Amino acid sequence: MFRALALALFLALCSAHAYAAEPVHISERDGILEALGHIAGEGVMARERPDTNSPAITKLPKGSKIIVLSKKGNWYKVRLYNRREAYVRAELVEFRYELKDEHITKSDIEKKFMVDIMNMAAQFNQMIKESIFSRRQSIVPNLKILEGRKKDGTAIVNVLYCAVDGSGKPVPSMRENPLSETMVKFIEIVMMKMLLYDADSYKIVFRIPVFENGKVVDYEDSAEYTVERTETDLHDIRSGNGRIWDYIVSSRPVDEFFKKYPH
Repeated sequence: MFRALALALFLALCSAHAYAAEPVHISERDGILEALGHIAGEGVMARERPDTNSPAITKLPKGSKIIVLSKKGNWYKVRLYNRREAYVRAELVEFRYELKDEHITKSDIEKKFMVDIMNMAAQFNQMIKESIFSRRQSIVPNLKILEGRKKDGTAIVNVLYCAVDGSGKPVPSMRENPLSETMVKFIEIVMMKMLLYDADSYKIVFRIPVFENGKVVDYEDSAEYTVERTETDLHDIRSGNGRIWDYIVSSRPVDEFFKKYPH
C-alpha cells in the first residue's frame, strides 16, 4: 500500500519536475495578461471544458494557486500545478494580485515560482488525503510552504513539516514516516526549480511544530538544505550525469530528518 502511494506521489511530483529546466515566463494569452488567483471554495472541480457536465480533471482544495489565462462566459481558463489547462467556475476564483504589465519583472517570476511550489505541496497533501493510506492511518505527513524571500543574495523557501490528523490538525507522533523517500524527492524538485532564479545561493528551511501536552505552542527551524550557485554544475544535473544532492549542503541528513514525524 505504501509503495503504491509513494509511486503515485513520485510520478506526480516528477510531472512538475519535467518543466523545472525550462525558463519561466509569463505571456499574454487570448487577449488578456495572465493573472494569479486562488481557489475560494472547497473541493472545486477543474474540468476539460467550460461545462458542468464536462469530465473533471482534478479536484482543487481551497486556497490552491492557479494561473488564470482567460475568461469564457462564467468560466476561467486556467493552468494547473502540472501545467495542464482546465476550466473553473469564475465565481470560485479570487485574486490577490494581477500582473498588469507586459514587461515581466523578477518579482513576477518569483510570484510564479511560489505558485508552482505551493501547488506542488497542495497536490502532495491532497493525494495523501484522498488515498486509502489516509483512510487506514490516523495521522499522515503534511507539507506547507510558509514563504519565499530573498535575503542578502540568498533565495530562501520556508516549509512546515508535520504530521496531521484527519481534521488536518498538527499532532505529535513517534511513528516512522512511510513516505519519507517521496518527501526527499520533493526537496530535490523544489531546489531544481529554485536554481532557475537569479541568486547567489538557495536554501530550503524546514520548520516543525513545538508541542506541549499535545498542542502546538511554537515552531522552530529543524533542518536546512543549501546550494551555492557558483559551485553547481546545472548541465551535469540536467544531463543526468550528476545529482542535485552532490551539491546540497545539509544541516542534517535528509533521510534522518524525514524518517520520523516531528514530536
